[in-house]
Amino acid sequence: MVSKAVAKVADKSVTTFDLREKPKLASQLEHSKAALKWWAEEVARLQREIVDLAGDADLILLEGEPVFTHERINSIRGEALKKDHPDIYQAYLKTVEKEEFDLKLFKLARPDLFKQYATRPLKSVS
Repeated sequence: MVSKAVAKVADKSVTTFDLREKPKLASQLEHSKAALKWWAEEVARLQREIVDLAGDADLILLEGEPVFTHERINSIRGEALKKDHPDIYQAYLKTVEKEEFDLKLFKLARPDLFKQYATRPLKSVS
């Protein structure tokens, strides 16, 4: 049976749901998030080690067979360039106009559509 209720949280009404029928889901999710974080850090560590070993090589082989590419792409590490060579960074800056969706105005003017289209990430309370 689904258990839903309305509660007050931080001076606003929210709909609640009790996980009592699946109590392990919350702890499994937290455990999985911790494992995911560990694996993401492990992947980053392994990538750094391979890149450090390969140096400037564009193609990385294993027993003569290609396994990774490490080619330069049409992008730079802008913050590093700005820190190391601020004068050069400044010389290539340009002003760009862009359109931007006014989320605050949309939320005020169309709360019905905001509620329908708002993203809802699942976040731990603790």
